[in-house]
Amino acid sequence: MLPFERLRSIARSPGIADQELAIEVAECFAHYPIDSAQLVMIARRLLSHRRSCGALWWVCSRVVVATDPQAAAVEAIKKLESDPTATRLSASLPFPADSPVAALGWTDTIHSALVDRTDLDVVVIPRSVGDKRLAQYLNRLELPFRVGDDDLSDPSHLLVEATIASPTLAQVPIGAIDLKATYPRSALWLVLAQGCLVPDKMYSVAVAEPSSNSRLSDLENNDYEQIEITQADRIATPVGIITPERVSKNLDCPVAPELLRL
Repeated sequence: MLPFERLRSIARSPGIADQELAIEVAECFAHYPIDSAQLVMIARRLLSHRRSCGALWWVCSRVVVATDPQAAAVEAIKKLESDPTATRLSASLPFPADSPVAALGWTDTIHSALVDRTDLDVVVIPRSVGDKRLAQYLNRLELPFRVGDDDLSDPSHLLVEATIASPTLAQVPIGAIDLKATYPRSALWLVLAQGCLVPDKMYSVAVAEPSSNSRLSDLENNDYEQIEITQADRIATPVGIITPERVSKNLDCPVAPELLRL
């Protein structure tokens, strides 16, 4: 199987995490030189199977617009692998903490941020899709965190990680809006890992419903909802914990016009 055919096969699978997929794609771009026309075609095919993967859009956009695609891919790998978002999030949570910290789902970034914060009373709230065995998974990791929101007193923080975001909107797991409504006094911290933030034009394409005759096969669109960036109290990013108004200043993804029509 050719490298990019293998990647397309991986992209069709819901089992691979967004950041892991983006790194694999970047590695392939870095090690297999191809001409610009093929590069655009491959990027569009990969995105057609994971439209809501912000990190994949970020990698493909940076590589497609670069004068040296291989060098851009290498730089993307370094940024993704050294993403400091989890470290900055972990350091910014209360110590000592008087109230629980709630996380919607258990993503790689949230795991990295909380795995060593056993001083916190962490409550992991299962997402509506894909978290049926979440309690068993956390038990295997021997993490002293609770699962479920039964008898949960007001948490100090609600941690929600976006799959893709623009400076104005973010796509988050279904349940995030209800969670904020249930705990209006809790601070909603939206997590935007490296590569998650893309320009508004690209975000609109990523979250758009495919046409009835489209061959696109995004696996996740029905599992997510959109919130406005301003609904969050703070945003956890690679540069630290920032206010929603500062998100646009940290946009490092160029617009690749060639990718706006999938």
